Amino acid sequence: MTFHRFAFVIFCWCLAVSLAWGDDLNRRFQFLQNDYARLLRSPQERARRDNWERIISLFEKFSQEFPDHEKAPPALFMAGRASQGLYRYSKYTEDARRAGQYFDRLEESYSCHNLADDALVMAAEIHEEVLDDKKGAIDRYLKVARSHGQGDQIHLARKRLEGLGVSSVPPPSVGEPAPAATATDLAQGEVSGPVRIDAIRHFSHGDFSRLVLDVSGPVKFSHNALPPVARGGAPRLYVDMKGAVSSPRLPAAKDIDDAFVQRFRIGCPEKDKTRVVLDLKTYRDYRVYALDHPFRVVIEVAGTNQFWDKAAANLPDQPPGKEGKAAVSKKTLPTGAGKTTVQASAPKKDEVSSLIEKKGVQPCPVVPLPGLAAKNGLRRIVVDAGHGGKDPGAIGPGGVQEKDVVLTVAKLLAERLKKDLKCEVILTRDKDVFIPLKERTALANRLDADLFISIHANASLKRSLHGVETYYLNFSKNESAASVAARENGTTLAEVGDLELILFDLMAHAKINESSLLADKVQKGIILSLQQRYRTIQDNGVRQGPFHVLLGANMPSILVEIAFISNPQDEARLQSDKYQKGIVEGIVSGVKNFDNTLSRMAKR
Repeated sequence: MTFHRFAFVIFCWCLAVSLAWGDDLNRRFQFLQNDYARLLRSPQERARRDNWERIISLFEKFSQEFPDHEKAPPALFMAGRASQGLYRYSKYTEDARRAGQYFDRLEESYSCHNLADDALVMAAEIHEEVLDDKKGAIDRYLKVARSHGQGDQIHLARKRLEGLGVSSVPPPSVGEPAPAATATDLAQGEVSGPVRIDAIRHFSHGDFSRLVLDVSGPVKFSHNALPPVARGGAPRLYVDMKGAVSSPRLPAAKDIDDAFVQRFRIGCPEKDKTRVVLDLKTYRDYRVYALDHPFRVVIEVAGTNQFWDKAAANLPDQPPGKEGKAAVSKKTLPTGAGKTTVQASAPKKDEVSSLIEKKGVQPCPVVPLPGLAAKNGLRRIVVDAGHGGKDPGAIGPGGVQEKDVVLTVAKLLAERLKKDLKCEVILTRDKDVFIPLKERTALANRLDADLFISIHANASLKRSLHGVETYYLNFSKNESAASVAARENGTTLAEVGDLELILFDLMAHAKINESSLLADKVQKGIILSLQQRYRTIQDNGVRQGPFHVLLGANMPSILVEIAFISNPQDEARLQSDKYQKGIVEGIVSGVKNFDNTLSRMAKR
């Protein structure tokens, strides 16, 4: 066996062991979720405190033993959820307080994870509704507004702050302008303020590779090269940017696959720091430097030592000396050496370097806002009329059935969307037939739809409740949202708890950010449209819940509750052309605004 073949076999074996270990931890986490689901399904088991304590302890233990595993943040989240579940049965304030502490820990330890803002909102709700701690709730809602402005909880946090009497909500820190500075300031770390990484461009020039990080302003950065973790493995290079955030349009990872670089990854290893990691094939020399007008950070990786003066003068984003002023920070790996020689602004060996060298560590993932923006506008929309056939939905006090009024509105909406957006619109049903909930989103997936909009009418035992609200798929945040989901799903509140566990594994694939944005635009469009027609319209806002009809959708999807059919006034309005047209015009306006917003984001 040749040396190269032997090395390849060893590499494959190491990779298989690594993957098997990862799979084992994923299976272990899944077993914990299954145990929790069994607990929720059994009234006898739920009645015993020790069963809850066991589940909580196992989730917490998982997060402590494997803090760098991708399931560590979800494990903390589930420990909090289980503690909330225990509180519902025990009514002990300390159980709720403990749930809040788990949620706080998640946000503090994994601030860039997509569950961080969810956890912070849940902790805030506990302080507001259970602990009667208004200040604690406000502090957490404000933290969502300041630190998670691109998350899907920002709208809810702002609404809760308004309800708590906080009229002036600070804007999110994302994208705030940084003070003017030179490239030398940038490299030496003489500036402060959050900036945004807008794009990462790659150039392959034969004897070296270059990655250009387009940033919105000057940013502090440090860097280091790490040797392979094991023999036959690949070296890595990382650049840490203090106070920087990644644009939601950027992927969390992307293959490069040129002579020197395999791929890049974007992560958030700790608060207020974004890391770009280059998985390298080979290298002998590299340098990192900053340029301004416009601002960017440039990473160059070469296969030979001291090659930099040979760079062609006309190459894009050419090195210092060819274009403006720049501060250079360079490292060279001497032949046979395992450590880098540091010049300029290289970081000390610290816990960050140790973290990245740990086997199996992945940076905390950045949740992208993938997008419709890459397409030429909206091509195809699926409109779903709720219920139908043997399922009448809710029935109003005057005998009006939900399935009938939502079908009428869905048909009107389809026609207006076709006319105004010049796109294809498909109805899940155009007559009084029953269609299982899972088949509705399955249809949208098969058609590769860009949006899924489900039309419903709400109902409540309280006849006084009225107004419009829009939902998107996520964990239910309160009993009210869970009750709506249970009614629309045809399940009990207890079964909604089981569905949330199923949702948990699908969260990474759901277009939650886009769905949240779509829900916000549609809700605002409807309210504005109806206010032009009626003196009093109740805006119940944007909410989230575990709806079967939205589960599994591969596109932004929302559920619109166009009125409370259980309210006599709303029931009467639902049958009028005036109200129906107001709803339709509002939804169309919201969809247009959503499409325009994504288009603007794509052009930044």
